[in-house]
Amino acid sequence: MYIPVGGWNQRMKKKLSKKNITLMLLAFLAAVLCIVMPEQVMAIHKKNTAGVCMDVPEEYYPTSSYYEVIKASSEKLSEYQKHQLITGMWNSEISEVDKSYYEDTGYHMEAQVRDIVKKAVVKELYPAEISSSYSDWYNWKATYMQALDMTFRSYAGFFWRVEFDHYKDVDKFIAYITPEGRVIEIDYVIEDYEKKSALYFWENMDHVQKRRLASILLGEKCIVSDVNDATQEDETKVMQFIQSDRYQEMPKEINDTDISLTVTKIDVRETENGSGKMVYYFYIYNTNDRVVVGFIPVD
Repeated sequence: MYIPVGGWNQRMKKKLSKKNITLMLLAFLAAVLCIVMPEQVMAIHKKNTAGVCMDVPEEYYPTSSYYEVIKASSEKLSEYQKHQLITGMWNSEISEVDKSYYEDTGYHMEAQVRDIVKKAVVKELYPAEISSSYSDWYNWKATYMQALDMTFRSYAGFFWRVEFDHYKDVDKFIAYITPEGRVIEIDYVIEDYEKKSALYFWENMDHVQKRRLASILLGEKCIVSDVNDATQEDETKVMQFIQSDRYQEMPKEINDTDISLTVTKIDVRETENGSGKMVYYFYIYNTNDRVVVGFIPVD
């Protein structure tokens, strides 16, 4: 059968036109699906998993059993090693402990801090007392903390953060103290301009007075046997610790010129278990609105 050339060309054009339209529709449909489908899939997944409890590894959730394992292994550490974890001399991470695991009442730790500060004030070794009276009182809050080692995630140094806020907001105290009653650091913040002369109480203290103050802060179970001047290298290490803002109380990016600092090395022995000598950096420093006293393990 004879087919005119012109008719054959028209039929081919129609086929190509239909094919192009089909391809365009398919491309458009694919583009729409790429936009709509992910959202639909996520909606279906959300609907299917809503209310479903997923199993989480214990190392990411502080279950009772996991906490007890850490607690048991941490009891094998010495007080010095726990202090190394708390101050970050050993690589560790600080976090709050769930209230259900508290081993002591906040009231007891609050009373211990008040008593320690009062002893230092009576000996004229600290500038202010955390007193309570009808016309002059402090609100307080105690939080149980842990410094968990980041290498094995099996050891921790436990301690309390006890904060006292004056009802008139003229000053506040923030104390870090172990359950055994050893002060790690006390931060005294002054808002009242007339009280700020108290920030410099330590500037004329000699080694004997620093030894007495350190003994009070570390408690009756510790004996400070010797006090020595720190080297410039020692002071640099302590300054780096301060600027690292370990306890997140200092302003960020604080300069050396903003801090007045004194550092001494103290030798400490425990009275109960007869452990060997422990060496700490005993530091006191102030900025324009606070004075801080604390200890860092040397090793």
